[in-house]
Amino acid sequence: MFEFNKDRALILFKNEIRAQREGKFSDLDVQFMRAVETNDTTKQAEIATQKQALRDLTDITTSQFETQSDLIGLWPENILGECPFK
Repeated sequence: MFEFNKDRALILFKNEIRAQREGKFSDLDVQFMRAVETNDTTKQAEIATQKQALRDLTDITTSQFETQSDLIGLWPENILGECPFK
């Protein structure tokens, strides 16, 4: 029987989040530079908020879940789409 290793599972989970959000950061960087070129400070602020939300996705600790199912439930589908661990 296998034991669920919360620490190892969290590392893998966060690594997948990082991989999935990488493309979103690139897209937002392009949008931000366009907003800089047009001096659209409102758009710049919106993009900065979106980028911070992406950074915050990995602010997960082992105290937030007990089981593998609990961890999978923390996947931010509204931002990254369907969880690859399902």
